[in-house]
Amino acid sequence: MISSRCDVVHVVSARFGQNLRALRDRAGLTQSGLAKRLGFTGSSTVSHWESGRMLPAPHTVTTLAAALRCSPADLLVGVVTPYDALRGLQELPGPEILLSEEEAAIITTYRVLSPKFKGALRTILPVFAEATEHERRPRRPRRGASNAHTG
Repeated sequence: MISSRCDVVHVVSARFGQNLRALRDRAGLTQSGLAKRLGFTGSSTVSHWESGRMLPAPHTVTTLAAALRCSPADLLVGVVTPYDALRGLQELPGPEILLSEEEAAIITTYRVLSPKFKGALRTILPVFAEATEHERRPRRPRRGASNAHTG
């Protein structure tokens, strides 16, 4: 269990640092090379980020992503924010938990429904789920259908 603010920051920054180093290596850059792309005179800041001693500010994550030619999400894979860690979250859910745009739109729409319509939807969704499950089951051939015209 995480016991102090320092522990929280270390857990968060360690994962960020691992991601940063992997993406920097993939880009074929040294710490100094990345620092130059970022406009730094030395590589100590990049070293601190990779070692987990510091975390960059959110706007710097975007700048780092541009310098590494990746997305900010690539740098943040598996990173738990200090607030998440304080709530007891030790790691992010896997990709199977992440929502598609369509699923997120459904949730957004659900949130604006009246309680009456939310109740109706909670009633009907299990029916649709059961019907979908039934459709996915393999069909058994009917008895006698395959031997009907032998002779």
